[in-house]
Amino acid sequence: MGRLLLIDVAGAVALVALWYFCLAAYNRRRGTKALRCVELACSHRGHVTQAKWIGASRLQAQFRFAAHWFENARVTIRLMPRPLPIQWILSAYHKQRETLTFEADLDCPPGTCLEVLRHRWLTHSDNATVRKSRDWTVVRPGPVVLTTCTEWKQELPPVISTLMTSAAIIC
Repeated sequence: MGRLLLIDVAGAVALVALWYFCLAAYNRRRGTKALRCVELACSHRGHVTQAKWIGASRLQAQFRFAAHWFENARVTIRLMPRPLPIQWILSAYHKQRETLTFEADLDCPPGTCLEVLRHRWLTHSDNATVRKSRDWTVVRPGPVVLTTCTEWKQELPPVISTLMTSAAIIC
């Protein structure tokens, strides 16, 4: 009886290890592909200087732009936690989506007020490549907040929370 239990435990451990390594490799391929797409969208004006994996489902990369539009540019790609079965089931249950977050410091503070009306991708890549890949999923982005403050004052978080929950951001 003890032998069968030991064999079952060893089989379960081997199955979970196989699941983890296969799906971690899948997430790495998927994250690398997404990062390559972001770099191609920058149309040779920006490139990845450093990329590192934070866990099995989060990739963070540093970008450098030639025209000094942005300083300390970072892209974080958060994928589904496929390698960890319990977390994957919970994230699927909560309908969490894979996200790509771009963060950067502006080179200089904006001189005017900004109103975000729509989101568009502009790329100078080959149009034939763009036409071939018509299986895009377009997702409306969440609120965009541009700030020149390095530290938040105590009275700002309620204002920012209100802005984040509103449908339109107006200066």
